[in-house]
Amino acid sequence: MQTNDVETAKQIAAVNSVVPDLERLEGLVADERGTKITALKRFTASTDLARLIELHEELLAQVDIFQVLGVGSSELHHSRFLAWLLDPHQTHGLGDYFLKSFLFQTCTKAVEAGLPCVAPSRIHTIDWSGTEVLLERDRIDIRVLNRKARVVCAVENKIWAPEGIGEDEVSQLYGYRTRLEELFPGYEMHYVFLSPTGMSPRNESDREHWTVENYSTVLKIMEQTAEHTGTSFNEDARALLRQYAMTLRRNKIVLDANTELQQLVRKIYLEHRQAIELIIQHKPDIRAEAKDIFREAIAGISGSRLDCEDQNFLRFQPSAWDSFEVQKTGTGWLGQDSSALLLFQINFRDGISNLPYLDLGLSPCPDERIRRKLLDGANQNQTLFRPIDGGYRSGWIVLDAKEYILEESDYARWDDPYVCSKIEAWVKNFAENEFPAMNKVIVNCLREYEAETKNQ
Repeated sequence: MQTNDVETAKQIAAVNSVVPDLERLEGLVADERGTKITALKRFTASTDLARLIELHEELLAQVDIFQVLGVGSSELHHSRFLAWLLDPHQTHGLGDYFLKSFLFQTCTKAVEAGLPCVAPSRIHTIDWSGTEVLLERDRIDIRVLNRKARVVCAVENKIWAPEGIGEDEVSQLYGYRTRLEELFPGYEMHYVFLSPTGMSPRNESDREHWTVENYSTVLKIMEQTAEHTGTSFNEDARALLRQYAMTLRRNKIVLDANTELQQLVRKIYLEHRQAIELIIQHKPDIRAEAKDIFREAIAGISGSRLDCEDQNFLRFQPSAWDSFEVQKTGTGWLGQDSSALLLFQINFRDGISNLPYLDLGLSPCPDERIRRKLLDGANQNQTLFRPIDGGYRSGWIVLDAKEYILEESDYARWDDPYVCSKIEAWVKNFAENEFPAMNKVIVNCLREYEAETKNQ
């Protein structure tokens, strides 16, 4: 036998030797595929799914005034509601009931952690009638001040983000604390870092001062308050408390494991984990696909250009805005290659359903005058603009936020050409019927600002 024949025979033998292993592998793959298909069939046939859908539909059918107003995930509006409850002088008729309940709960936790606070035993002996509750004072979300008792409580409220870190790597929490100590020397201090999950501050030094609290505690105190039998308790306020409790659950700020819905979700997941994980593994990336559709539709708007984007936002602006130097002074697009002052955003991060909507974001910049001028322009033209918060504040300002572009039912028919056509039609309608008037207001503000600064 020639050499080539010998080598060929060896190669054939080598191939033949792995054939049994390949056959076993094929069998295992087939078995695994069959197991997965069986798991999917068992999952879809589960009677628990029907009950889960029923419970979810009941939850969605409940009237949520916070969602109606588009503020269900707004950090500022949650802070406003909490400040209203904490203020003994407000219209709820609770007096200091909620304030004392909140302070007793958080101060007790602070004592257990060895953190600064008011002694819990003193909470119910202090006269809280002269208490001041201020929102966004010295950039602190909520400041509770009782000058007579010489007590200060600061509440930093974070719904969907951790606390900020400045350019010098000094945390916001450190800045708030040192500012309060300067303003109120010798006062008893109590610092509360509030978030949905009770996350800890980033810096270890802040953890030595700030008491970590979560919204489950707020929910518990509110539900206890709603059952309070005080004679002055406003019944409308009682109903509002129950409404807000539902808002916290519906917007996933509080995940209550004791509800029937949450217990059923846990049961279904544990019984059908393989099928559910398989679905998650192969689920379509609807956000990325939607951004592709929006990107193409926006590119078709005459005179506009895409500016920057990240996971949650697709940002664009009219090219004409580039002619204004102040438009290039924005400092808030962290991690983005943009210095824009104003940008339209297709926003996929509302914290509730993640349905896309359009907003107009105003970035921080060195000159606050142009920001105030733009906000004034939006407030004076409320048939065109719907600012999230009509008042001026440092940091980000949303000058306009539109309604959702899609509906939850559109995701169920995602592969239908109708959905793509709906997005394209929405962008076209905005470009032709809404944007021109909005742009006129914005350009006038930019021109006025440039004229004013030239004359200085």
